[in-house]
Amino acid sequence: MKRILIALLLLFFVSGSNAQKMEIKGLGSFKSTWLFNKSVSDKGDDQDYSAAWGWNYGVGYAFYINDHIGFEMDLLLNTHKGGYSGTFDSAGTAKTYESHTTISTIDLPVLFKFRSETGAFFELGAQYSVVQEANFFYTGY
Repeated sequence: MKRILIALLLLFFVSGSNAQKMEIKGLGSFKSTWLFNKSVSDKGDDQDYSAAWGWNYGVGYAFYINDHIGFEMDLLLNTHKGGYSGTFDSAGTAKTYESHTTISTIDLPVLFKFRSETGAFFELGAQYSVVQEANFFYTGY
């Protein structure tokens, strides 16, 4: 992790010296997240998807070659959740449960950016993600 941070810092300073404009920013979002799975979809009434919420935060660095075209690199700590609910029959008694899966990742997107005169922008790129932790929780029977 230390090597990655040092490499990113060096890249920021080297590329910033040639760029016409650079931006360093804090990033964050709160979002509805879902984990779809054929095994869950095929369960019918026994198991359904339910709303789950995730978030991410981190830092970003962008440099622009000219007023409209640039590149951005971000480092994001991300939490993604999938929620489920359902019932099962135990000895003739229907019992309900709720569960969710949580996946924590480090995301490293590298994006091509096109920015218009009004400030609106379009981004396209690739992302490398490293799973740090995955957990499963449930409540009910």
